[in-house]
Amino acid sequence: AASDFRSRSLFSIRGDSVSGLDMKRGGKTYLRLRREGGAWMMEQSGSAARGSIVDGLLDQVTAAQARKFVWPVGSSNEVAQASTALFSGYGLEGEAAVVLTLKCVDGADRRIIFGSEAEDGGVYALVHDGSAIVIVDRSLKDKASSDIDLFSDQRLFPFEISKSAVISVSDGGVTCLLARQYDKTWRMDAPVAA
Repeated sequence: AASDFRSRSLFSIRGDSVSGLDMKRGGKTYLRLRREGGAWMMEQSGSAARGSIVDGLLDQVTAAQARKFVWPVGSSNEVAQASTALFSGYGLEGEAAVVLTLKCVDGADRRIIFGSEAEDGGVYALVHDGSAIVIVDRSLKDKASSDIDLFSDQRLFPFEISKSAVISVSDGGVTCLLARQYDKTWRMDAPVAA
């Protein structure tokens, strides 16, 4: 079959070449993430995102493979252009669709649209700039449509302690000051040096 010779990769990029992510459900953006330096930020709230979760999603999506090609399959009676009826038949339009857009550092957007349930635990997906409908693993759609809380950094102080040089804690008029040494140990400088 002709599909035996097609690349099954959904994307030809790596996760580290992605500078932003947009996630839509039912035609509405519900989560927009952007990379600032080495950290992921949630644009709606301006708060930190859980980098390990975002990077895990990117790794999963950029490494994903098509299980099966649904359209085009290469038959002589096949339509050359996809129609709205074709998309809606696979749940790739409207309320059921989940859209994940990868914003890449090269300025291009890569998009995958997840649709209805397919065979063997898969879902239909529109890939390759809308030129192919494939079946992919359902876990991709599940992760791309996860609740915002999964991506939100839940730490009280969302920063990397390894990048901190001084920590100050105040309570009842007493301030404790901890300073990081060159050997990465901590020293108490106030209220008394220790």
